Amino acid sequence: GDEEGARRQYDLVRASAALLKADGVDVDAELAVFSADHGDVPAALAAAQSAYGRHPSISVADALAWSLHMSGRDAEALPYADQALRLGTRNALTLYHRGVIRLALGDKAGAKADLSTAMSINPHFSVRHAPEASRILASL
Repeated sequence: GDEEGARRQYDLVRASAALLKADGVDVDAELAVFSADHGDVPAALAAAQSAYGRHPSISVADALAWSLHMSGRDAEALPYADQALRLGTRNALTLYHRGVIRLALGDKAGAKADLSTAMSINPHFSVRHAPEASRILASL
């Protein structure tokens, strides 16, 4: 409920990202997920697409999948979410992202599997998303 405090922290994230970029650090994937989660979906999508064009890694594929999902483009997002998990990486946030995308596409069984796995890996994987994962699982 501390909107002013949140705004200051969001500004700090953006300023830190700008400093890192100025030093040559590529933070587009991280900034894409942050922007998608905090209301700047066009910036998220632009950053994720740019990062994916330069280096299509599993973490960048996850950022692109989440940005596409937050843009309402779930059918496009799912292949990137699958790509992000293609190596068998057990990352709760990445599984959460794919689970939410699957749910948006009507795949309740896939969503339940991904969200259950995410919560079994780390039930506290995200202050923001873990409670939502629990709520979704309770409704499935």
